[in-house]
Amino acid sequence: MRPEEPLALVWRVGLACLCLGAGYVSLAPIGDGDTFFHLALGRWMLDHRALLPSPDPFVWVARGAAEAPHEWLAQLAMALVDRAAGLTGLRVLAALCVGGTLALLFGSIWRSTREPATALLASALAYALIAPHVAMRPHLLGWLFLVVVFGFVTHNDGSWSRGRYAVLVLTLVAWANCHASVLIAPALLGLHGLALLVDADASDRRAVATRWAGRAALALACALVQPAGPGLIPYVLHSPSVLRGLSAEWGPLLSLDVWESAPGALISYAVLATAALCAVLPRRGRAGAIEALVLVLAVASTRRMTVLLLLPILRLAPRLASHPAWQRLRLRTAIVATAVALTLVSALPRAILVPSGIDLLPATFPTNAIPVLDATRLQGRLLSPDGWGGFLEAHLGPETPVYADGRWVLVGRQAIEDMLAFMLRREPVETRLDGYGIDWVVQRWLDYRRAPPLNATRWALAWQDSMTVVLLRRTPAFDDNVARVCRFYATHPELRPQAHWPGRLVDPRGGPTPTDVPSVLTACPARDPPSLPLRP
Repeated sequence: MRPEEPLALVWRVGLACLCLGAGYVSLAPIGDGDTFFHLALGRWMLDHRALLPSPDPFVWVARGAAEAPHEWLAQLAMALVDRAAGLTGLRVLAALCVGGTLALLFGSIWRSTREPATALLASALAYALIAPHVAMRPHLLGWLFLVVVFGFVTHNDGSWSRGRYAVLVLTLVAWANCHASVLIAPALLGLHGLALLVDADASDRRAVATRWAGRAALALACALVQPAGPGLIPYVLHSPSVLRGLSAEWGPLLSLDVWESAPGALISYAVLATAALCAVLPRRGRAGAIEALVLVLAVASTRRMTVLLLLPILRLAPRLASHPAWQRLRLRTAIVATAVALTLVSALPRAILVPSGIDLLPATFPTNAIPVLDATRLQGRLLSPDGWGGFLEAHLGPETPVYADGRWVLVGRQAIEDMLAFMLRREPVETRLDGYGIDWVVQRWLDYRRAPPLNATRWALAWQDSMTVVLLRRTPAFDDNVARVCRFYATHPELRPQAHWPGRLVDPRGGPTPTDVPSVLTACPARDPPSLPLRP
């Protein structure tokens, strides 16, 4: 055995541990509600052999920006995998996307550096940065496309062949129809061109500017080859203004809650930021370093875009591989092994759930309430938590449009704020509901119990379990909905206890409680005995 073979085996084992380990962690049960709205839309397009129409049949609240189905290709792929292998298949698809992204990243860096230690360390840092955002949604395919475009297609700063341009166009068009993140491609190509101008001689600057401006323009043209067309640009630019402050994903990366939930991401960010700062110090050859530093600083404002840091990793890895200190360092193996181990250990809480053999994260979705909702098909306008909207769509279809399903830009910021106001019972509750014409509500049981009580004379309990409360509101649709629920319980008498509170909450001050809302069965022919008191 040659002397270098044992060391090469270490890198191979490390790569296998990282890619397979990251893929394994990604097999964890589905707990992201957005997965289901993408699945529901993909099923509809698959069944109707058409793109999603406008107005959207799944969401009845549409007070925000118009949304063309720009992610239709990824949604169709999810629907096809679901048809073939169910939710388990979607979990496997997520694992393949994550493991494939890391394998491609490693391959790109190894090809340019021939330094497996650098490639493995860079892949470990990359996984730590993207791990908090692993969920089976179209953006996972966007990760793959990003690494392909910037790791393999556009890595050469010189002249490109026609074949390279053809591959770039095909890849960008596929990316554009899977996820809106394709718009970062022209921006990053333009940024790279600007960075190259810093190092270019005066005589070469015109050629460099022309070459990279043309490539950025080509990438932008490819990004618009999807149903939204040019409308994708204002849609993407408008998204942060709607989501910021409402979604934790769009909060700042450098914050205490990120340190508590994903410390590996912050550590990796600090390492990458330090490397970018050090790399811009030399006077020459700073193009990639300048580009990396700009992106590192930009990502600090939003944790949702940590995937952009894959590009700084690609740009800085060759500098690390060629640095004399790194080449002389005898502890490289230990450093890389530690980085891989830390990134995998940080994902252990999700990994523990994988062997459970279940597809849904426990106590996350209203699974027990689906049979009654499917059987009754309650009429009128539904108000549901945003995190459950996609799940309800996937099980009830467009026949029961939801209030919101994760597409907040479509629904509008004000509608989301009003939804949250109702869930927290911020006054005026009934006025808000009248403004939207709400006929029935699905809410988490714990949220309902903790919130101030509703006006019991205007509501009736249709279903409750450990996760879910379904309430009917006294509107023109009330009598029809009561009749539907009564017929359901007449057919399923064993479920009648679910139409009663498990007990009565007691207010020490003698005021109203959330369980004062009467059962819908009081309006049915059969009457039930009163429930037992529940400890406050």
